[in-house]
Amino acid sequence: MCIRDRFRSIHIAKGGKIFYLLSILGEVLRYDLSTPNDFRTAKYVQEFDLATDTKTTGFSISKDGTRMFQVDSGTDDDTPVLKTYSLSPPFDIASATEIHSVDLFDIGLEDDTGDQSARDIEFSSSGDQMFISALDTNDFTNNRIYIFSLSKNFDVSTQTLLGFHKVVYPDHATGTGVSWGFSFSSDGMKLFTVQLASPANR
Repeated sequence: MCIRDRFRSIHIAKGGKIFYLLSILGEVLRYDLSTPNDFRTAKYVQEFDLATDTKTTGFSISKDGTRMFQVDSGTDDDTPVLKTYSLSPPFDIASATEIHSVDLFDIGLEDDTGDQSARDIEFSSSGDQMFISALDTNDFTNNRIYIFSLSKNFDVSTQTLLGFHKVVYPDHATGTGVSWGFSFSSDGMKLFTVQLASPANR
């Protein structure tokens, strides 16, 4: 498998009519589907390069398609960063223009040791809450999903930290199966996480 064929995250929009995939090189690829949620009918449309390195670990797009969000991990002594892009027309990632950037340590990710490394980002369906997952690169049992309230939907500059949920599974202590990406069911009642097979892949 070539490096371009390895992916870190996925976002589905417009009721399954658009799929976005994030490659490990930081490229977001858009596919339009003639049959919703049936990727066999997917047609490549466009892409946008979020990074010149491999630090981009997660992304999301607002429900109305006017905003795209990028999470940089903050590894190698850099701080984790959340960037917001404007999309015009909606869902057109080739039109992405950066409009906001924030250091995630400044808004609540713990930086006592600098080991919390951002991995993925999700929003509630209405956009009034934001969730960011973080891998602890030192203590694999200290992985978290941070929860923020947004006073303006999908506007991350209006965030308030509410707390975090600690994600721990039996193999986390060794670094095997550490949490990375996550998503919610449409009603918000179920949380799904994906895990790494080996700490060497973190």
